[in-house]
Amino acid sequence: MLVHNAAVFSRTPVRETSPAAWDAVFAVNLRGPFLLTRALLQLLRKGRGDAGVLFLGDANAFELWPGYLPYCLSKLAVPPLAAGLRKALPPGVRVGVVRPGLVLPPEGFSAERWERLRAEKAGRRGIRTPEGVARAVLRFARPGPYNP
Repeated sequence: MLVHNAAVFSRTPVRETSPAAWDAVFAVNLRGPFLLTRALLQLLRKGRGDAGVLFLGDANAFELWPGYLPYCLSKLAVPPLAAGLRKALPPGVRVGVVRPGLVLPPEGFSAERWERLRAEKAGRRGIRTPEGVARAVLRFARPGPYNP
């Protein structure tokens, strides 16, 4: 099983986002997972029906947070990437996406601000704890159907 968990989540306000900063976010959050999946395709094919590729998305990326626009856009592209790979990879390779919600605060957020934001978004979808994310990953790791 291949789990794409690495991500760049740095504050990138529009006026301060250089082309290099933009490219760095997309390189880690989207390009890297695609290329790594492609590089490991031979190994995944040997899984005989129990191989899997799992992406960690972001349930709140659609909010397009102004200070994190490259991150949000890259995470919005993760589900379509997974859907495309689901069609392109051999039938024995499962592909899924786990979409955590507000799990960990961005760097520099005060505890009070973080809890206020979590309270505002309490009714939204998305896993809200690191343990919940781990449970979702382990559920995908079990052979059989997975409902992304």
